[in-house]
Amino acid sequence: MPKDFDSTLSDALDLAAHSAQTAGPNAARIRGRQRTMRKRIALSTASLALIAVGATAAFKVASPGHDGAPMMTKPTPSATSAVSVAPTLTPSDSATSAPRTAASGSTSSSPSTNPSTAGSSVTGTPTAADPLKLVSAAWLTSSQMPFDSTFNWTSDPAPSGVPGWKTLSKTVSYFPSNDSRQSLTTCGDPTPFLARTIGGQVTGYAPTTPPETATANNQAVQYVFFFTNAETAQSAFTYLLGQYNSTCFSTFKGAQFTKTAASSTEATWLMRKGTSGSPDLPDYSREYFMLRGSTITYVSVLSYTQTLPTTYDDVTQLNTIAGHACAYGGSCQQQ
Repeated sequence: MPKDFDSTLSDALDLAAHSAQTAGPNAARIRGRQRTMRKRIALSTASLALIAVGATAAFKVASPGHDGAPMMTKPTPSATSAVSVAPTLTPSDSATSAPRTAASGSTSSSPSTNPSTAGSSVTGTPTAADPLKLVSAAWLTSSQMPFDSTFNWTSDPAPSGVPGWKTLSKTVSYFPSNDSRQSLTTCGDPTPFLARTIGGQVTGYAPTTPPETATANNQAVQYVFFFTNAETAQSAFTYLLGQYNSTCFSTFKGAQFTKTAASSTEATWLMRKGTSGSPDLPDYSREYFMLRGSTITYVSVLSYTQTLPTTYDDVTQLNTIAGHACAYGGSCQQQ
């Protein structure tokens, strides 16, 4: 009988200890990735997540939401939005840096000459859209990211130690569909969008001119979101772009939103902070969305300090993205 009681007591203590730690990493990652989550796609969140284990033991109990992770509460004022539409898209290669081509505000490449540094060519032949399997041809080089002539981007190393994440290459990571974060795209709650996916892959880019500092916060990122089939991806694409609406615009009063390119499978949104007092907004963001097969590719550039031009060759940039997005299936050309 004493043995049974001791055993029961030990089991209860183990269970209590486990539950006290559950919310720590999720809560820490959320708090630590407000503005900077999109910044280097959590490339510095690994340490924050580890430091906060146990420090937030009661967080889940105190916070409602998905998987115990509280969502960012945004202010509810009212904004101005300008919406104009233009065309869109060409391709390129892998996640490692390639020789840079000095371009003035635009990047171009040709779908027929788009080899991956890993030896794969971008042909549009569908590859199994598995978020745990890396196709290196799907990733833009740092020189193919928007505004490379301004920032001279360099690929960030994949982080380690982020709960639920897996390292797929030196620069690309897998993350699960229940990954907790406060922000992803400028408009929309990331939780219901990610819940539609079966996981995703991500890589980040840091500027070298000027180098990233506390006073020069400029960031670029590429995501690929995976879905069970093309129909689910199409539905999620429609949902995601539908978040760019009057509700979002009025949330960030004074910010200016402009759709600079759009089609049934591609879109580009420009956001300028303007007179908005929201601390969650960068001064400037340019976001590219592309549906291909059973995946959605998302590329964005944020600047908290630079005055970047409102006009940019989005058609060429989308063509470049298309040449990589098709590595997981779908067309390598603008649609």
